[in-house]
Amino acid sequence: MIGLKRINLVIGSILLMLTSTSCKKTADAVPNMYEQFLEFKDKTGKNLLNNFDINELNSDIIVKSENGEVVNTVYSVFEINNKKFLKINSSTSPDNKVNVLIYTIQNEKLMGDSEKYILETRWNISDNRITLTDFFKNGEKQIPVKEDFVNFSHYVLTK
Repeated sequence: MIGLKRINLVIGSILLMLTSTSCKKTADAVPNMYEQFLEFKDKTGKNLLNNFDINELNSDIIVKSENGEVVNTVYSVFEINNKKFLKINSSTSPDNKVNVLIYTIQNEKLMGDSEKYILETRWNISDNRITLTDFFKNGEKQIPVKEDFVNFSHYVLTK
C-alpha cells in the first residue's frame, strides 16, 4: 500500500512538472502608452478645469490614429501646486505603434464654443519609449509650458 502511494506521488509530481513546463514563459505584451497633459484657461487666466465634471469628456473627445482607427483613451484631472491639469492616456496594441494621434474636442465649457477643435500630436518612438514631440491646435503648432517646481511640461489651451 505504501509503495502504491509513492508511485502515485511520483507520477503526480512528474505530471505537475510537465504541465508547469508547458506554460507560457514569455510575459504578456505591454500596450503602447501615449501620455499628455493639458491645461485649459479662459482669457483672464482662470483654470477651466476647476469644478469641471470629467465624465463629460467621454463623448466630447474622440482620439484616432492617423489612419482613422479609434484609440483607447482615459482621462483624469489632477492638481499640482494649486493648478489643475487634464491627463490624457491613450493606448494602442503592442503591435500597433503610431506616430500621430488626432484628438477631436467639442466641449463648450473647456473650449469656449461648440466648435470642433482638432489637436494633432506627433510622437517619437525609440527604445520602447514614446515621447510627445509636437502638438498642434487646428494646424497651429503649440509651445509646451515647463513647470519649475517639478520635471513636468504641458500645453495650455486658451478659451
